[in-house]
Amino acid sequence: MSNYIQNINIKVENYLPEDFNLSANWKDNMVRLNDIHEMGNQVRIAKGFPEKGLEHFLRSPSVNEFFLSIQRKENLANSISADSAELEIIDGIVANRDSLNLTVIKNKRGRYGGSWGHPLIALKLAAWMDSDLEVEIYTQFLEHKILEKRIESSDAWNKLRHAYATMVGESYRFYHFINIANAISNKIGVSDWDTASADQLEKRTKIQDTLSFLIDSKVITSKEGLFKTITKITV
Repeated sequence: MSNYIQNINIKVENYLPEDFNLSANWKDNMVRLNDIHEMGNQVRIAKGFPEKGLEHFLRSPSVNEFFLSIQRKENLANSISADSAELEIIDGIVANRDSLNLTVIKNKRGRYGGSWGHPLIALKLAAWMDSDLEVEIYTQFLEHKILEKRIESSDAWNKLRHAYATMVGESYRFYHFINIANAISNKIGVSDWDTASADQLEKRTKIQDTLSFLIDSKVITSKEGLFKTITKITV
């Protein structure tokens, strides 16, 4: 699995009883729209509603205006100055979306191939698919802030690695980082960080920030001291 992919467990009570994974790439801040589409149709089928097509959503004029608004707001690289007047609409759908050079939505290949979009697009798709799914996605993104916490946790880990390497100096070995990561994982009780909850990610960030501070403050001065602190630290 890519180090940048976060699998977010989604569950809609009574309609989506199994945990479905929503893939999100916290490196480029994009969400796999195909996952939301699949979950949405599962819920719709359970409710006795007809399925919806993802391409219909992606080619809708109002949705494409939304894409353009996000792109202007984010001021992303390669952003365009196009407005709704530049959308070529034929038979009620946008025919020229692929030529607009949008950066807030991408088609990817490979293991995690499919349509990926900005988190706001993911929220809009969830709302279009089903209201109960919309609430669950909103909760994960806005209340739990799962992507933000993944980024914070990764940044804290990089800071800890730098502090440790500075402390140990020439005796530093790469496998030390693996052992440190495993010790923190065992402390929190996580076997796979790619599917960790927001609470677990937050605990990891706190531990890593604390260890970095103690190393920088010369309270921890050795590898042995670091591992001893991990076992005693509270979260």
